Amino acid sequence: MVSFGHAAYFGLGGYVAGISAYHAFDYSPFMTWPLSIPGSDSLLVVWLVAALLCALLALVIGAISLRTTGVYFIMITLAFAQMIYYFANSWPTYGGEDGLPIYIRNTLPLVDSSNALTYFLICFVGLVLAMAITSRMMKSRFGAALTMARLNDVRLATAGISPYPIRLVAFVISAAITGLAGALYADLNGFVSPNMLSWHFSGELMVIVILGGVGRLYGPPGRCGAVCNDGDLPWRRYPVLAAFPRVSTAGGGAVCETRRNGLVSREGA
Repeated sequence: MVSFGHAAYFGLGGYVAGISAYHAFDYSPFMTWPLSIPGSDSLLVVWLVAALLCALLALVIGAISLRTTGVYFIMITLAFAQMIYYFANSWPTYGGEDGLPIYIRNTLPLVDSSNALTYFLICFVGLVLAMAITSRMMKSRFGAALTMARLNDVRLATAGISPYPIRLVAFVISAAITGLAGALYADLNGFVSPNMLSWHFSGELMVIVILGGVGRLYGPPGRCGAVCNDGDLPWRRYPVLAAFPRVSTAGGGAVCETRRNGLVSREGA
């Protein structure tokens, strides 16, 4: 599954972090009817909301998109992502095309998230956990079915397993992890904008996947480090996210960006 729409989940996760911090900063509720929902500067709350919203969005998009294959799947995921991009671009409440500054750093209990090294470790732990969960998942019966759906969906259907729900679950998990990476990235930079939803970013993710090895767990994260440290590459300013066509392993981008923007620059200074 070659998705050109994962920037939608990355950007949605970023906007969850930004909007939550925006309302926490001025003590205004996000909505008052039918429920009163206040803002929050808690990383745990932001991560949970980002993952759930991205999973729900992916469930809707995936239920439609996964009924197509090949170039049609690419184009329909791209179309959905562009719809969300233009919605964010025309949303003046949260900056529209100018983006939304994040004036406060979201917090984690007993941890100083404003410290560069600490934030790097938070991102790194997230990366390790995501890869561990993904590795465990791919060694399970679900992972075997998912691998067969990628290699030969006809044989999988012959074995009595429908490829569609297997792919849909993988698509939803991938979006949830991508949303977490987007929230980490927005909180790191203190800014979120429609650029995080751009189709260019989806294309850059696919470049990383191809360079690291399609369908492999450790290749794309390894390639992330090379891209993040190569100043000549045009996509170096973005966090790199191992968005596998089967299951995403997120957090690598935030780790690379924290190291480059935080630790390296501070040590160099």
